[in-house]
Amino acid sequence: MAHKKHELGRHRRPSRGACPESPSRKTAIMTDVAGTAIDTRPLPEGDAVYTGRQIILAIGVIVAVLIALQIYLYVRDYQRHIADLERMTQTLVRVASDQTQKTLRSILLVLEATEREIPTGRYQLDHAAVRARLLSFPEVRGLYVVGPDNRILDSTLDPRDIGIDLSGYDFVDQLRAADAPRSYIGAPVLKRTHSGRENPSLAFIPIAQRLQTQGALLVAAFNTSYFDLQYQMLQEATAASATIFRFDGTVLTDSDRTWAPGQSLRAEEPIFRTFLPEAESATYSRPPLHGKSSEISSFRVIKDFPIVVAVGVKWSVAWQSWLDGTIATSLTALITIGALLTALHQLALKFRFIKQQENSLRGAIHAAEDANRAKSQFLALISHEVRTPMNAVLGIASSLLDEPLRPAQKKSIKAIQDAGDSLLLMLNDILDFTRIESGQFVLEALPMSPAAVVARVQSIVTPHAEAKGLALDVTLDDRLPITVIGDPARLSQILINVLSNAIKFTQFGRVSLSLRTCAADDQHTTLEWTVSDTGIGIPPDRLDVIFDEFVQADPSIRRRYGGSGLGLTICRKIITQMDGRIAIQSKLGRGTTVTFAATFLNVRSGDVEADRSSRSEDELTRMIADIGRPARILIVDDNATNRLVAETMLRDFDMDITMACDGEEAVALCEAQAFDLILMDVRMPNMDGLTATRLIRSRDTVNARTTIFAHTANAFPEDKKACTDAGMDGMVAKPVRKRFLLAAVMTALKGTSHDSAHAAGAAAQTDTDFDRETFHRLQQDMEPPALLEVVNLFETETRQSIERLQGLSTENDTTRIASISHALKGAARSLGLNRLASIAAHLEDRAHETNESAYKSILEDIQGAFDRGLRLLRAALTRRERA
Repeated sequence: MAHKKHELGRHRRPSRGACPESPSRKTAIMTDVAGTAIDTRPLPEGDAVYTGRQIILAIGVIVAVLIALQIYLYVRDYQRHIADLERMTQTLVRVASDQTQKTLRSILLVLEATEREIPTGRYQLDHAAVRARLLSFPEVRGLYVVGPDNRILDSTLDPRDIGIDLSGYDFVDQLRAADAPRSYIGAPVLKRTHSGRENPSLAFIPIAQRLQTQGALLVAAFNTSYFDLQYQMLQEATAASATIFRFDGTVLTDSDRTWAPGQSLRAEEPIFRTFLPEAESATYSRPPLHGKSSEISSFRVIKDFPIVVAVGVKWSVAWQSWLDGTIATSLTALITIGALLTALHQLALKFRFIKQQENSLRGAIHAAEDANRAKSQFLALISHEVRTPMNAVLGIASSLLDEPLRPAQKKSIKAIQDAGDSLLLMLNDILDFTRIESGQFVLEALPMSPAAVVARVQSIVTPHAEAKGLALDVTLDDRLPITVIGDPARLSQILINVLSNAIKFTQFGRVSLSLRTCAADDQHTTLEWTVSDTGIGIPPDRLDVIFDEFVQADPSIRRRYGGSGLGLTICRKIITQMDGRIAIQSKLGRGTTVTFAATFLNVRSGDVEADRSSRSEDELTRMIADIGRPARILIVDDNATNRLVAETMLRDFDMDITMACDGEEAVALCEAQAFDLILMDVRMPNMDGLTATRLIRSRDTVNARTTIFAHTANAFPEDKKACTDAGMDGMVAKPVRKRFLLAAVMTALKGTSHDSAHAAGAAAQTDTDFDRETFHRLQQDMEPPALLEVVNLFETETRQSIERLQGLSTENDTTRIASISHALKGAARSLGLNRLASIAAHLEDRAHETNESAYKSILEDIQGAFDRGLRLLRAALTRRERA
């Protein structure tokens, strides 16, 4: 085609008020294929400068906003980190105080049992009986008797102690007073025995009790090293230290040994200066004190004893742990900011370049083809300039998610990853048509919910239908699969396109969408979507070409409704690539029906486990936010491991978690405060869960109607019926899965009934040494440090249980044997140690009919199963760390 070129009159005098044309600016006018004049002059220099200033200003604003946002995120993250540490100290102090309370109660029981064996009028101990009894209590070094003259009359500690005068020891003076208590915990004795040399590392705590009728004192020498060993494990696992005080401020033991046993801190320690006696527990910031650094500390008064347990984390450790975790986030943020700024700068430069190229190519003979190439070049440029830095950002974020991070850090990095995914999805939408044209279009294969896809699309198009006064009906087949493998984004794109067309071309009436299952087998499911409207319809002679590119049913439609005529073309190409089909039926003036179908792979339940868990966590977070306060949860279980597992699974949410060791404590707590959910173990000492539930339901308290779930390893139909008859609302079976536990909490907050017993799965537990699937589920639900803490606590608790079982007899102690075996069974099963759980269950059931010989054989089996199970647990933890 010939092009006309015109030179503007250079010597023509400009009209009044017009600006003369700069001779440095070349002017060229070309015509396109329609004969329309096109200006092909390059961009003026002034415009280029103005554009450059805009770019610099925009980049500066973006950098300032990103820096301010990052500072805000740092502050929020630090506050959350400190809150996490406070919750950790509160949890640890509950566990430590519960264990200390149990130990002290056990020692008093030893003193009472020994007192009954002392002959009237004599002050002699049955040394053989005492030593046999103390085999079950390694924390007690020995017993001795103090006579009315305050001298030691008999001792299992050291015969050389006999005759030593203990006048002046505080426990002697306190118990000799007129209004003396029955028992008293004395200040630490900094010797191994009273006759030995002073050695603080061998100190013991005298726990004394007045003999009822003989005017003498019976004293237990409690090893401070017992607490040191327990708290040393706590310090190694969590970097927290623990201290035990008397009410008068005397230090009984300190795990990091900064404070010596017997040191008095009543005047300086905030527990005694600020909180006691009004508060029984609190969390506070302790300033530097007598060589110990400042700490985030929590304390708790031990019930029935004048003892305070405090657990603290140094502020320096808290700051360092936050700083270590923030380095990764900071690097990610810096890389993200740099990548975005680089992309913006490159895009700005390339945009100017492309605009100049477009202006210089407007006069070419093949203008339409050149414009199309410029479009493709622009899209390819966007793909390269944005994808390259974003892939780096997403790759680094993905790598960081595989590292052991705190929940707040993982949430922040997940937000970065989600934002990057959204940007890439938007870029993919821009490039779809280009890819389809070039044959490079690829579908995703992801777990998706067909019903959820329909619901999402419905939420998008409903406002458009309502704006036109149209009804939008949605019908879903009851036989729809929960999840299949497909491309949810492309299905949403097809549905939105078809539904938008239906709404656009319908003035009155309704639009309908139905989804049904056409066919299904073990591997595949065929689904069919149908969209019908009561709109203008399509002429019969246009049905054959309606899927062609840039084609609409009538030329006037473009003028009346707009559109490019590409929507159905893209839909058909996507459905064809899915190996599906699409068809249209229409009657002019009556409406149109579009039907498309595709076949999808069925999905295994494990493929969507993480997605379900994520949705459950988001929903629970929203529900707690809606009630405007923390959710109040009471966990009742006699086993510390089981309590810690449940508490760990819930600690990432805004919850106030209270723990009780038996039914009696649970009933007392329910009379004092309100709860949203009570997780109740069934078999416990003192009072079982069924009795406790009946009492809570029968009393006129705030918790009479609170949701109560059985939290038990016995999840068979008869167990479920017993729980229901007692007044429970449902069951969460052990070993508990996080999503079942979250479902129970959500049910309680909704006020509806729920049952996640999955009894069949519980009944089908195998009798192998180690159920790796159960432990793998715990690894999915818990962070590595928390799981290590659970395993360490299980080891300590189980060793103590075995030692207690070894000190019991089938002739007189069958009830205690059954109780300890029940607790051991539940803890072992929670960690997947089925062999150990099976032996403990056998002992629990047969305790009343087992002779002494068989009992010792069973204990040997328990010890062997425990040793092997512990090795398997440690190996599984090591493999995960290496992975």
